Amino acid sequence: MQNLVKKNIEDILETSLVLEKPKDISLGHYATPVAFSLAKELRKSPMIIADELASKFTDCDMFEKIEAVKGFINF
Repeated sequence: MQNLVKKNIEDILETSLVLEKPKDISLGHYATPVAFSLAKELRKSPMIIADELASKFTDCDMFEKIEAVKGFINF
């Protein structure tokens, strides 16, 4: 299941990423720190990048909730 979720996220964001399970389950089932790895390249704050990337999921029915929190994107 995690591989399917990861592939779907990578397709939407058009980049490869690391998908983790947060230690705090209240944050979601999955999280990615992809904004941190893009920060230097894009010359933006990870928090801004995470907000921008999270907004790309408005039409995605795979997740109940997508949220940018402190530079991470939680699903």
